Amino acid sequence: MLWKGRLGFKQYIASKRHQSGIKSFEPVDCETKFILDFIVYTGSNTEYQITPELGKSGSLVMELMRRYLNKGHHLYVDNWYTSPALFELLRRNKIGACGTVRKNRQGVPQKREVHMLSTIHSTAYANSDKIDRQTGQEIRKPVCILDYTKNIGAVDHVDMQMSFSECIRKSVTWYKKVFFHLLDMAVYNAFVIYKMQNDISRHLSDFRLDLIREILTKFGPQRPTTIGRPSTRPSPLRLTARHFPSFIPQTSQLEQPRRQCAVCSSHNFRHVTRY
Repeated sequence: MLWKGRLGFKQYIASKRHQSGIKSFEPVDCETKFILDFIVYTGSNTEYQITPELGKSGSLVMELMRRYLNKGHHLYVDNWYTSPALFELLRRNKIGACGTVRKNRQGVPQKREVHMLSTIHSTAYANSDKIDRQTGQEIRKPVCILDYTKNIGAVDHVDMQMSFSECIRKSVTWYKKVFFHLLDMAVYNAFVIYKMQNDISRHLSDFRLDLIREILTKFGPQRPTTIGRPSTRPSPLRLTARHFPSFIPQTSQLEQPRRQCAVCSSHNFRHVTRY
């Protein structure tokens, strides 16, 4: 969430679209793109249990995956979270994990380059559907890299979809931005469920507009019903049919034809207009 004001737990990440702002951690289902949970990072006040062996990043993963332990799920993470200690703990709790890993991460062998860490895959290779321009042969890659590339983009997909119609605006208070972001998440999840139930192709912005109309229709203020006899006063001139504007099209003789307003002329006032 973009935030440029003063804030003790504001984060700066150069690779993100909003480089400076409030960071939140959100696990996303790879198939449906449904947001499963979230934690807003508030510095040392962030409510989660830190395990010294896992560090802050690994402890965040265990906190977010607590409800999914021992259910056989697979988890894909980037190199900020990946560590041998975390993946071993997840494996013992029947959760497979795969992710890129930093070479300087504690517990990773230092004598050779290690880019991927996985408790799901073997060392098998598979075709990548890409052709080498020099040899003309299909490029083969490790299966763990192909699966990681396929599934890790779920979070980026959610961020892109929400950015098209997010309701976050400039505000003097950071918690308002957090509230509107949570509102965007709720609308997005409702959109995902709607598509699953109806199996149709639709844009999130159109769904949001329809949702707003439905909410206003059901919960919006109702106009009070007038009681009594109808008014005897004449209707305003702008509500009479003869005063509805209609554009005068161009003719062969006049490029911008104009006429006198009939209502204004009846009140001894001359007004020339294109309508």
